[in-house]
Amino acid sequence: MNVLPLSHPQNILPLFPQPQLALVTEALAAGNSPGTIWVDDEDCPQSAFIWDRAHCFYYGGEECNETFNDSIKELMTEIVPEALHNNFTLFKAYYTSPVWKDHLFSLFEKWNPHMRTRMFFTYQGIEQEIHGPIPHYSLHTIDDDLLSSSLKNMNYIIQEIESCWCSLSRFLTHGGGYCLSDKGTIIAWCTAEYVSEKKCGVGIETLPPHEGHGCATFLASTLVNSSLSKGVCPHWDSWADNNASIRVAEKVGFKRIKEYSVLFGSFIQ
Repeated sequence: MNVLPLSHPQNILPLFPQPQLALVTEALAAGNSPGTIWVDDEDCPQSAFIWDRAHCFYYGGEECNETFNDSIKELMTEIVPEALHNNFTLFKAYYTSPVWKDHLFSLFEKWNPHMRTRMFFTYQGIEQEIHGPIPHYSLHTIDDDLLSSSLKNMNYIIQEIESCWCSLSRFLTHGGGYCLSDKGTIIAWCTAEYVSEKKCGVGIETLPPHEGHGCATFLASTLVNSSLSKGVCPHWDSWADNNASIRVAEKVGFKRIKEYSVLFGSFIQ
């Protein structure tokens, strides 16, 4: 098992053909998303394992590569303490085939994982008319000036960006996003994540008690229009039981293209 040099991340792209995984691996290859990639062969990998340095693990390529799979087991003894040290207790394990699923249950067995279903959407519409801004809320572009401002809850946005991007500067150059504030306090935000040349994901959150006021729909629509103007197609990924997230996605114009399962659990029992 070898760590894939940052100069060759495109070598793993054929191992992750599914749309929800291609979104992530293409962002890694573009140098926008953080992560460490392990492969069985640097020049012509047949199996790959990725950790995003936070909650997510990705497994692709040849599943019955016993030497590689044994190396992953050894590697997890180093990864789990590091994840816990950085306060990443939950995990999601993504995989490309049912055979990988069986391997993962064995790999994560001690943490009692279970399967959860997610839904993946892509935007198939056109730029839409945005009605707003929402009364009583102020709209802000997330840029260098905003990040250095005195608005409260700025740490939430910075944490969101740092969890999905290699650096704040990379986000400011290649990403983008918007937030809403109320009386000097940020109450909702929407950022581009997993960005490559033609694709991006959508990260979005509204803080209580401001949920249900249309903030997510307004911000998502604003980010969609901004992305489309750059020739970038937005994508949306959600837990299948997150009805509020799915309603927003469909209201804004995203179309469901895939339902899939991930292994989910916690390193703390």
